[in-house]
Amino acid sequence: MGVTLRPAMRAALSSLLLLLPALALAATDVQGVLPGETVWKRSGSPYVLHGDVTVPWGVKLSVEPGVQVMAASDDALGSGVDPRRVELIVDGTLLVRGTAELPVEFTSQGAEGAWYGIRVRGGRGTVIDGATLTRASQGITLGMSATVRNTAVSAQAEDCLQVTWGTPSLRGNDLSGCGGRMRRLPEPAPVLERPSPPVVLPSPSRPPNPRPVPERPVPE
Repeated sequence: MGVTLRPAMRAALSSLLLLLPALALAATDVQGVLPGETVWKRSGSPYVLHGDVTVPWGVKLSVEPGVQVMAASDDALGSGVDPRRVELIVDGTLLVRGTAELPVEFTSQGAEGAWYGIRVRGGRGTVIDGATLTRASQGITLGMSATVRNTAVSAQAEDCLQVTWGTPSLRGNDLSGCGGRMRRLPEPAPVLERPSPPVVLPSPSRPPNPRPVPERPVPE
């Protein structure tokens, strides 16, 4: 025996089916100071930063592989060192654990230079590993010892991985997209042709001078 759906129920189910793709792509809006230990998961990605986001002292923000963090093109809070651009400010601990297959992406909804980047100005134990950071004006600024490895940075600033204090650990990073430079392989050094040395022919050998033979008197 079949089930007959009423027109109102059919309409409700149709609306729900239409909403499913939008729910799957729903973003997580973030701004301000994180209240406590936080994990940004792939299920909540992308995380849209509408204003400066601060990881306070004693708080840890962990970002799972494959997460996309997208900064708005304007800073809704108007705070930080650049009131016009969104900043991710770290006073506690930031743990980014991307992989080659699932990197963590930090980017912006706007054009090149639309957001500021990541500022590590305090805390301890920050590790940024396996990430890509694009469309930033500054990039990554380290005002405290931290680890940055296997991370590609593309920003308008020439010193897009800037160290202002501390002894950071930097390894395996790609900064070829900084300062407006294009990502390309280094050109081989030109090969300079050296002039051939002049050929010096040996002087012809001269026979030794014959020794004079003394004349003998002829007998009479």
